Amino acid sequence: MKILGLRCSNSDYTYVILEGERKAATILVAETVKYPKNQKRPDILVWFLLEIEKIINSHKPDGILIKRAELRPGVTDADIERIETEGIAILAARRKAISYVVAKRKRTIAKDIGYKGTSEDFEKAFRDNAVDLSCIKNDSEKIKDAILVARSGMR
Repeated sequence: MKILGLRCSNSDYTYVILEGERKAATILVAETVKYPKNQKRPDILVWFLLEIEKIINSHKPDGILIKRAELRPGVTDADIERIETEGIAILAARRKAISYVVAKRKRTIAKDIGYKGTSEDFEKAFRDNAVDLSCIKNDSEKIKDAILVARSGMR
């Protein structure tokens, strides 16, 4: 099974391609890509749609799992921009006939991997289900989020 794990923000997106099974996943790609500068938001969203479609065409994932924004009271413009890009990723998957598309928050990710479902469980789930990160140049929190959401969707 091959999964595209995605973690969006208002300034970039991070994606990983994992292959294998949850307990023995291999990282094929892990990358953070900055959005273009000096462009209007609609243009960035079109660019992002084409980027995700290019990744789908290149890697042919069986599914896409998206780390959803952890919303809190007082939603900001940055939160809204992240949610917009998450929606565009779902659209890209559907346009490419990928039916296994799921967006999850930390609690759901932790539950799906076998934990109770707290934020602490999310961090514990990453440590307990760690993969070899030696092939990654920058093992940022965003990359770890993308890895864990992808693994939560694997069998």
